[in-house]
Amino acid sequence: NMYVRDGAGTTYRIKKVSELSVDGKKHATSKNPNANAIYKKDTIYTAREIINQNGIWALTPSGYVCIKGVSGTIYGERVK
Repeated sequence: NMYVRDGAGTTYRIKKVSELSVDGKKHATSKNPNANAIYKKDTIYTAREIINQNGIWALTPSGYVCIKGVSGTIYGERVK
């Protein structure tokens, strides 16, 4: 599961489910609009941009998710 954030880094705010795109809401772990926005495990999304700072982050249609942490832990992978 991956938090959806306002920016590329853990210092950025975690969005609420109500702030996700229609498709993003379908893949959220909660349907509560006031809950933290968390994509379910194995969610496939379009990476609009890859940011190489504070780890590696992907800009999805709903916000930013970490795909590789600064420690080297991999949270996401490219799907073809």
